[in-house]
Amino acid sequence: MSKPILAAFVTCLLLHSAVSVEKPVEFTAAQQEWIPFDQVKINGHLPLESRKEQLVKELGKPDSLVNPDMSDVCTSLQDKPFSYAYFKGSKAEVYENMAMMGNFEFAGNAHLTLTTATITLSNKTTLVEVAKYFPKAVAAKSMMDVYQKGKYLTVHIPTSKTPTEDHWILFFRNGKLARIDYWMPC
Repeated sequence: MSKPILAAFVTCLLLHSAVSVEKPVEFTAAQQEWIPFDQVKINGHLPLESRKEQLVKELGKPDSLVNPDMSDVCTSLQDKPFSYAYFKGSKAEVYENMAMMGNFEFAGNAHLTLTTATITLSNKTTLVEVAKYFPKAVAAKSMMDVYQKGKYLTVHIPTSKTPTEDHWILFFRNGKLARIDYWMPC
């Protein structure tokens, strides 16, 4: 059995307790198990770092705009003062006229997608689909209890080939993608 087929078969076995995979998927050396921050697009075209006006045009007027107590902020996407803008549970950091998205709530938001080089992520994305592109990450899945939201099955995906501490956390509930956070250590 070739190494790519064997890896897919092992991944299928590891996933068996949470999901059912019908057949092994062949992986090529070109497939990468990371999602670079600067290559992700909101709804297929808007970069995660964009002008505030572009983000509002794409997602609509924020539900709320909050100035956080900066002494309570563990980390931010840029090292300067910002406000949080909330869009149906998704969160952006707003810096004067720029905005950076780092938290995406898909549950109840059918019009939100994130497009990567390998997969488009939405509230319809299943764990099985993610496993086709990120088998190692899905094989290492874990449960996480999120404050005031409950338990999720989580998958951690690096942001680059070179190991770093920051990564994407994909949150699944009932086998469907519910949320994505860009995570950075404090």
